[in-house]
Amino acid sequence: MATGGTGGHVYPAVSLSHTFMEMYQAKCHFLIDERAKKFLHNHDTISIHILKAATISARNPIALAKTAYNITIGFIVSFFLILKHRPDLVFVFGGYPSLPPALAAWVLRTKIAVHEQNATMGKVNRLIAKGAWRVFLSMEPCRRLPRIAKDIVCTYGNPLRKEFYTIKRHEKSQKKNRLLIVGGSQGAQFFTQTIPPLLAKMPPDIKQSLHIVQNAHTHDLDRLRAFYQECQITADIHHFISDIAYQMCHATLIISRSGASSVAEIIELNRPSILIPFAASIENDQYHNAKYLMDKGGAHLIEEKNADELYDVMLDLLQNHTKRECMSSHLHTIKTHNPSQKIAQHVVNLLHNENA
Repeated sequence: MATGGTGGHVYPAVSLSHTFMEMYQAKCHFLIDERAKKFLHNHDTISIHILKAATISARNPIALAKTAYNITIGFIVSFFLILKHRPDLVFVFGGYPSLPPALAAWVLRTKIAVHEQNATMGKVNRLIAKGAWRVFLSMEPCRRLPRIAKDIVCTYGNPLRKEFYTIKRHEKSQKKNRLLIVGGSQGAQFFTQTIPPLLAKMPPDIKQSLHIVQNAHTHDLDRLRAFYQECQITADIHHFISDIAYQMCHATLIISRSGASSVAEIIELNRPSILIPFAASIENDQYHNAKYLMDKGGAHLIEEKNADELYDVMLDLLQNHTKRECMSSHLHTIKTHNPSQKIAQHVVNLLHNENA
């Protein structure tokens, strides 16, 4: 498993690796960068190898030389790891840390599979897909998919953590409309500055019916709690929402960024949402993720520059149960049940047939 950088790349790899291990007793090795270690601290059954990696973005000659050095070292380490363990497959999940293992796999003629989490294929995955054995997509159509890879594509969705498949919704226990506001690690400040004043303007009956669950930076926690209390709105404000699967499952409405994992979780749990893409996301991938869901009828898309539309959309969805149910039903039609299992079965069947 070659991945790194963000949780959006790492969590699908973790989910798929556990499926390979549980269903087929596979041995999985993770080739990651230093940043990805924090996402793997509770996974003792996985062999982890830390690679040097760098983003190819700087134009400064010294920075470029350092990048080239890190990629070269990452390639050499990957080369000898692949040579030592002789894997049947190197599975690439995107991000620059996955480039050195993919290059090493090419040199050693080891099969490469690519998994793309977003509606727009990332730069590294675009490069690797041109020489891949199989390409697995989360959403289709996928923008910037290389033409040469079109005949080796399968769309099975984005593997999620196990709790998103096992959580059950209990409608009767809900006495209030639960509004989940998840800014994510990127740009949460927009959510804490923009949304609370709009909720304060809601009609009294709507405010009384609300239970807000929101994440925020640590320096905003006390301010937000005091604000909602002053507005007489019930609210739980956290820096990190540890039971996110439960909160998403029981949300009446979700307001969220539209990273690949967030979109996949919303689809899996069939929850109506308002998606506000992070304006500075790479290649505007969050916008295209949100648009995919909006085009399917499963979400509202509001860009940051159009934040003045948010009040009316929130009020309409909080008041209109039928609209929310309609969005949920649209999500149900695009849900792929257990993507990890489907991808693992597909890979193992193909490998078995080719080796027979």
